[in-house]
Amino acid sequence: MQIGWATKESSFLSDDGYGIGDDKYSIGFDGCRRIIWHNAKSIPHSLPTWKSGSILGCLLDLDKQEVIFTLDGESTDPY
Repeated sequence: MQIGWATKESSFLSDDGYGIGDDKYSIGFDGCRRIIWHNAKSIPHSLPTWKSGSILGCLLDLDKQEVIFTLDGESTDPY
């Protein structure tokens, strides 16, 4: 499972497996495989694998065009 954010320009083709993080208009967090997806590229992160009850956070810095994810209080480097 992935969770993420997208703009109105993002397109989703779920039947073809094309979704969040697969274009330049979205970013997705995969806590099982420990990967961040953007523009169809995977970026490994160092956060632990999420589990039931985990809390995922996201900081969007639009001025710096950076995203930081947190999982149970631990954070990633900016992307």
